[in-house]
Amino acid sequence: MSKEVILTGIRSNEEPTLGNYLGAFVPMVQLQQHYAGHYQLNMFVPDLHSFTTPIDHTTLYENTLTNLKYFIAAGLDITDEHTFLYRQSFIPAHSELTWILDCFTGFGEMSRMTQFKEKSADNNNVTVGLFNYPVLMAADILLYNARWVPVGEDQFQHLEITRDIALRMNRKFGELFTIPEPTAKQTAFIQRDTGLRIRSLTNPEKKMSKSSNDQKSKINLADTPAQARKKIMAATTDSLGVINFDWQRQPGITN
Repeated sequence: MSKEVILTGIRSNEEPTLGNYLGAFVPMVQLQQHYAGHYQLNMFVPDLHSFTTPIDHTTLYENTLTNLKYFIAAGLDITDEHTFLYRQSFIPAHSELTWILDCFTGFGEMSRMTQFKEKSADNNNVTVGLFNYPVLMAADILLYNARWVPVGEDQFQHLEITRDIALRMNRKFGELFTIPEPTAKQTAFIQRDTGLRIRSLTNPEKKMSKSSNDQKSKINLADTPAQARKKIMAATTDSLGVINFDWQRQPGITN
């Protein structure tokens, strides 16, 4: 009997941040250690996704290798026979399945994606690739019949539309795809109550993004302790004069 698939990936567009480490590297290592031998682990570098945001494409290959090194440094056992590492662009089926899913996905559905709205706001150079990002993500997941997809809070909506697309395709063509579990079960599976989302140091209403041009907003894994300390000390807080864990009233302090 084939094993259920756990799938995760991290883009190679920029230097990974503390948010990537806590939200992707560490959870994947923990999942591998906890479920070793019971699940198939697919860990991939989604380099096609890297084209949806401005990057220096001459460094993409180097960044891809760097990401893999970070996973290994975090403790991922690449010799495990049930763990598979691969580069998205080396497998044409990702792009091919994306086109097929595109033809069964509504324009209105894509227009409602919160992350697209945020990234396209005040941006005069919005690409079709950014708009279509969730469908490529759906193809990444459905291609391998992944049931478990550990994602951050900002990707919950994309995971839900992946479920919608898979259900639609299965109703039309039969049982083609495994339906990923809903977000509540995903967070329980990785033993968290909610998705982990480290916020920006300059705007705690947004996540810490490695693609941000504002270096003060993020702690890069390559930062020295002194650089990280300086960024934390300059981070946005508030003027209430008290310390509470409250994302609504004190997001900066809570972060």
